[in-house]
Amino acid sequence: MSARQMLLLALSLALLFSVHGRIDPVEFFAGMKVITLVGGAGNVPLNDQKLMNDTPATLFINKEWTQFSFNSSYTWAMPSFNVFADRLVQLQITDVLCSGDKFDIFLNETLFGTAAGGVSDGCKTNITNPNTALYNASFSSFSALLLPGLHAVKINVTDNPFQGGIGFIRIVPADMNNQGGHVAPPTTTISASQSTSRTRTRSSHSHSRSTTRSRTRTFSASQSGHCPSTTTTGSVPTLPHLHICHSIYRDLRVIKTQLPYHLAERACRKIGGTLAGINSSNFMGSTQMLFDCVGMNSHAWIQSWNGDRYKRTDCLRLYTGSAAPGGSINVPLSCQEGSAVMCRLY
Repeated sequence: MSARQMLLLALSLALLFSVHGRIDPVEFFAGMKVITLVGGAGNVPLNDQKLMNDTPATLFINKEWTQFSFNSSYTWAMPSFNVFADRLVQLQITDVLCSGDKFDIFLNETLFGTAAGGVSDGCKTNITNPNTALYNASFSSFSALLLPGLHAVKINVTDNPFQGGIGFIRIVPADMNNQGGHVAPPTTTISASQSTSRTRTRSSHSHSRSTTRSRTRTFSASQSGHCPSTTTTGSVPTLPHLHICHSIYRDLRVIKTQLPYHLAERACRKIGGTLAGINSSNFMGSTQMLFDCVGMNSHAWIQSWNGDRYKRTDCLRLYTGSAAPGGSINVPLSCQEGSAVMCRLY
C-alpha cells in the first residue's frame, strides 16, 4: 500500500470514528498534523477522481451521515443522491475538514439554493465531525425540508480553496437536531422537490457557471417556521404602482412589482383577480410566465399548491431556477420579503 493510500485510509477511519464518537478526532490528527494540516494537505488524497463514485447513492431516513467528495472548484461532488421520502423530512448538508468550501444545491436539475457560510482561514479551522461542522459558522451548511416523494440531489462545488475535499449529507426526521432530539423546523429558506413527469435536460458546465435546461414538472417546498400573514394594527399601507407582465394564460397574470405577502391579495384584487392557486396542470406554464417576466431564480407569491394552502407556513411562493419551464413551490424565511405576485383573474 502506497503512502498516499495509507493516508487516505487513515483519514477515512478518523472521519468514521469521529462521526460515531469512538475516538477524539483532535487526538487522532495531532500526530499527523505536519502531514494533514499544513497548507491544507489534508485534502490532497481526496482529489483523485478515481476515488469518487459517479453512481447515484440512495439516502434513507436516519441519523447516519453519508460522505461525498470533490476535487476542484466548479465541479460536481460525487456521488449524487436519490431520496425517497414517505413523510416530511429534513435534508442536511455540511462541509468538513478545512473550512472555506462552498456549494450550490440542485434538485431535479434545477438550482434551488446555496449552502450558507464557508470562511477560508488557511485551514486553521479544521473539523472532522459533521455534527459539529453543521452548526459552525465557518463551514458551508444547508438545511431544508423535503415533502414526501422522489428527490434527486446534486451538489455543485463553487469555491474550493484547497482543490479537494469532502462533505456529508443525511436525511433525518423533519424536526430532529444534531443531537438526535426534536426541535422546531430549520431556519434556512432552501427548497425541496418532487418530480412527477419525465425530464429532458440539456446541461453545459464550465469553470465559471453551470447552465441547466429542464423540462420537468417539479414540486418542492421548504419550511422555516411561521410567517406573519397580516399587517400590524394601524394605517393600511398604500399599494405602489403595479407592473403587470404579458401572460400565456388567459386567466393568470404576474405582477412584477416586489411586494410583501400581506399586500399580495390586495394587489390581485386591484387588477380584478385573486391570489392564484398553482396545480399540476398549470405549474409548467406558470414557471415559464414567471421566468419570462422576472427572470431566473425569481419567485412570486401564490395561494396554494393543488388546493393545499399549507396553513403551518402562512405563505407560499412559486420559484424558478436557472431555466424554464420548471421550478418549485418555496416557503420563505419571512412573509415580509419582497416577491412578484401570481394572480388569477375573475
